[in-house]
Amino acid sequence: MAIEAAYSLAELTHESVGRFMEEESPDQDSWTLAQVRQSLHCGHLGFTLQSPEGVAGYCIVRQLPGVMEILNLVVLPSFRSMGYGKIFLELLCRLGMARKLDRIWLEVCCSNLPAVSLYRASGFAEVGRRRGYYSGRPGAGPENDAIVMEKAL
Repeated sequence: MAIEAAYSLAELTHESVGRFMEEESPDQDSWTLAQVRQSLHCGHLGFTLQSPEGVAGYCIVRQLPGVMEILNLVVLPSFRSMGYGKIFLELLCRLGMARKLDRIWLEVCCSNLPAVSLYRASGFAEVGRRRGYYSGRPGAGPENDAIVMEKAL
């Protein structure tokens, strides 16, 4: 799916996040509304992916010197497996380049195969692992390393 003017990033605010996110997400990997609002309160940046069909997802990032770190990226369930994740990442890369950043970092659970595949297809490379990082989570199996990934801008 080509990125067109129809797709853009919009600022995620305390007020706007409540319009499309339930109080408790059914996805165990997703943050709760309270966690998203707390992250925004701490000074992290939030963006929504705007599509012709409405808000397709949201993310929380923090900007460090030369780096954007994606802390949470969610494509809403009704928009999954349709190319929106790739569009979202491309728009975040464009934002990073406009801000003169050198790279984007993220981490993902190694068992989240759709996300790992998306990030690799979008040009992210594994640069490290945090062994057992997600092992304390409910339903987590023995192999739940965090894969640290990076993409140069």
